[in-house]
Amino acid sequence: MAIFSRTIQSAAVKRFTCLFILCSFEAIPVLFQDQIFNRRRRPDRPRGAKETQQTMPPRKDAKPRGCPASDFSAAALRTDGANPVEGPAPYARPAGSAAALSDLTVFETPELAGFEAAAEEAIFILSQSATGRRLMQSAIAADYGVVFIDDPDKNLRGYVDWEQKLVFLAKQSDPRLLALTLGHELAHVSQRVNGAADINVIKDHPLHALKKFLAIEADARTYEIIIALELEYPAAGEDKNRIRFDGIAQMAAGKVDIDVMPKLLASIVPRLADGSLTLDRAMAACFRAFYYDTALRATYENRIMTRIEGLDPAIIAAPESFARLTDSTDFMMRLDGHDIAYLRKHADVTNIDSPQLAAVCARTAARLQQLHAARPANDNAATWTAPIYAPVPAPTTLAARKPKP
Repeated sequence: MAIFSRTIQSAAVKRFTCLFILCSFEAIPVLFQDQIFNRRRRPDRPRGAKETQQTMPPRKDAKPRGCPASDFSAAALRTDGANPVEGPAPYARPAGSAAALSDLTVFETPELAGFEAAAEEAIFILSQSATGRRLMQSAIAADYGVVFIDDPDKNLRGYVDWEQKLVFLAKQSDPRLLALTLGHELAHVSQRVNGAADINVIKDHPLHALKKFLAIEADARTYEIIIALELEYPAAGEDKNRIRFDGIAQMAAGKVDIDVMPKLLASIVPRLADGSLTLDRAMAACFRAFYYDTALRATYENRIMTRIEGLDPAIIAAPESFARLTDSTDFMMRLDGHDIAYLRKHADVTNIDSPQLAAVCARTAARLQQLHAARPANDNAATWTAPIYAPVPAPTTLAARKPKP
């Protein structure tokens, strides 16, 4: 982990009402505490960090720093005032052989002070996952860095500022959870950098923006689960003495906010171990599980719809707005292309054009009709309608894929 000092100038702007989204894919600057921050580029450093109150004096050393296991204890974690996570025991680094700490850039800000050990341990944990290492290397190659922030309300985990190439992470007391959040946000970075998967709420038709946003979030949560599985269970041929993080898979299952995930994961783990289930099929099941959680799904629909409804009325009424349609096959190919290919191979459960996955909740359907009423008269009303879903029981086990006739 390389720590850099950064001084950023901010520009005062008209006050905005900001809705935080875990990784916004709009083609407009991310809003942060009612300010849009300027981007400055120094030739010897990655892009800058946002700082909300003051700047730290420049730090001369920017070398990667190690964190030996003997120097890390659970006490070092509780620097943000948060209570320990309920359930798992307080964290202490397990014994075992370990991969090197990835040299992911972390910017030195006031919020990082006193939190360095926990931040570095989270990066160390993610470095022990093969998938986590790939995602970090992709972010490093694309010049993305990490900034840690305070979140007194505990309602924010992380997001990506595409304009500044920064991943913002809210501090958490358990580095395992922080590592999983970092993995989630770096999956979003990979989606955009390697898969060209993006959303523009002005250009994209609202139903297509919704379709892409849900798929993007389902994919990122899937990567959280896969990272956790790699951290807890050695793969075939791996060093049996390598470091293992017992219990992190179920921590991830609870963290991703998908009600069915803990039971689904309990079904997946033994089948991955005995070879009756492939990794890509397991990933497809995790992706699909996101869509079964209708409360979570409606939450993400609301976030996109709120963004669209907040646009200037002239933009909403403009004939050129919302004209971009997305071919689902092409989009899923791009999502597959950012790291592990699993979506198109298992289209029987990941087809985002199927009635089950393309449906919206009743409130979203009504909001779409209200938006359409503000559109030009020649805008086809049929393109603004979608199936409406009702809660359905989700499977907690994954049947093997049926052979084709």
